[in-house]
Amino acid sequence: MINISYTLGTNTGKTSGDVRMGRPSVILPTRGKQFTAADLVDSDTFKEALEEAFLAARESNDKVFVIGGFREVEDATGDPNFGTLADGYEELLTEAIAKYTARHTAGAGQTQSYTAFNGWADGFFVVDHNRVLWYVNTASGGARSFTSGSFYATYPKFGNTGNVATGQVRFSFGNAEEFKGGSLGALQLDFDVMSLQNIEDVELRQIAASGYAFTIGAKKRFTGTDIYPAYDDVAAVVGAWKATLL
Repeated sequence: MINISYTLGTNTGKTSGDVRMGRPSVILPTRGKQFTAADLVDSDTFKEALEEAFLAARESNDKVFVIGGFREVEDATGDPNFGTLADGYEELLTEAIAKYTARHTAGAGQTQSYTAFNGWADGFFVVDHNRVLWYVNTASGGARSFTSGSFYATYPKFGNTGNVATGQVRFSFGNAEEFKGGSLGALQLDFDVMSLQNIEDVELRQIAASGYAFTIGAKKRFTGTDIYPAYDDVAAVVGAWKATLL
């Protein structure tokens, strides 16, 4: 004889400290960054950990990028897929994957940088308009990113006389199970993620050369702004540069 035991359903009482999910305001793409339980103690500890992750090297799995400034967000999630027999019997086949279309008013350079993530298939954290960070719980009490289903950002486009010029970011989640049971985690933040110091791409160029001495200039990749006046003291530090022969 085989005895099979299965628990159906769950208790549905109101949870103390429960929080509603707002509209996505910022998404934080990452290849594999996980925040520890110590990082999630409060808003301040998470802010420190996030700033460190922002400044990590681009190729690092612990690097966190930021894409945001969303002003309008549309829920584009479809309906679950049900199978139906001739006698009317219906059964759930697959869950609908959560997907969203967001609009932003970022400048042309920043919009261009968003397009570099088209096809992103790793993961991302989400911060909603109430400054709540959403993530997937780990077994150790930390946080990992949601699985990415798809990502597409539009390139910069001219506006017109009838509408505000906006860019679009379309993204979807890859696993509906990450929103169920004890998987979903949240942390209330008291800071604006978009206001944190972040890395910008710059391009180096040779201005002059004399023997083994070179004068190097740097400008922002998308706007062409000269950054030397802001960083002249740091750039002039002996040992800050390394030259190699190719």
